[in-house]
Amino acid sequence: MALRPRPLAIVVGYGRVGGALARALRSAGWQVRVLAHRPSSARRAKQWGWRKPSAADWLSAKLCFLCVPDARVAQVAREVGTSLGPKGALVHLAGALSIRALPKNRPGASFHPLRAISAAQDSLSGAGVAIAARPASLATQLKRLARQLGLFPLSPAEGRRALYHAGAVLAAGGVAAVVGAAIEALVEAGVARGDAQRALLLLAESALEGVRRRGPAAGLTGPVVRGDTQTVARHLAALPKDLRDLYRLLSLRTLDAVPQLLPAQRRALTRVLRAGGARG
Repeated sequence: MALRPRPLAIVVGYGRVGGALARALRSAGWQVRVLAHRPSSARRAKQWGWRKPSAADWLSAKLCFLCVPDARVAQVAREVGTSLGPKGALVHLAGALSIRALPKNRPGASFHPLRAISAAQDSLSGAGVAIAARPASLATQLKRLARQLGLFPLSPAEGRRALYHAGAVLAAGGVAAVVGAAIEALVEAGVARGDAQRALLLLAESALEGVRRRGPAAGLTGPVVRGDTQTVARHLAALPKDLRDLYRLLSLRTLDAVPQLLPAQRRALTRVLRAGGARG
């Protein structure tokens, strides 16, 4: 009995996301070809043993993933679309773009993994992935692929892709930025940077574990949750202005999510947070 040929995918772009996707596809049993645009990316792809797509590969590829910056998706789609076979689908990984950025004369889709990828060696497994596609059969194919890669599919409204992507950015880059700001506060308080980073990463992980187990509202901790106005005022007075502004915005958001405070506590916290506080 003849074995079924492995499906072929082409990954265009070999940065962090392209590298991670190429590795995931290969682990799931796909043939993978990689087209890197920049010389440095092409060298990395060659070092990792990835083959460039041949003319025959372009004609037989089922999926062509566009792992390029958002601003280049439409242009690259037009360029590679002339080489891709008539049944090959173009799939971009730009979270904020709808599938309208792709040519209408062939199947097109968006496949955006919700994973913070900082290196091509990072795993995608376990993450959500936002999928939109035309025709519907392509969406079905990509949902099946998602499960092969260990991902679970999401379906944000196409007209609200920017809102969806903003939420994803807050949960990834936003968290990293907040942790970075917290490290700076500890360093200014006299803690060695390495110790501050180690301690606060563990603290952040414990906070996320609380959210995972109990949900965002029940996972909240800190002086705002306790109604401790004096401590919040001391924090505001101690922080430099840029960190103070960040602290105020996050604390006001926390206050909105905490229903159990007494009205007097809520008024006092609101007053202190909106006033800001001068550095002492």
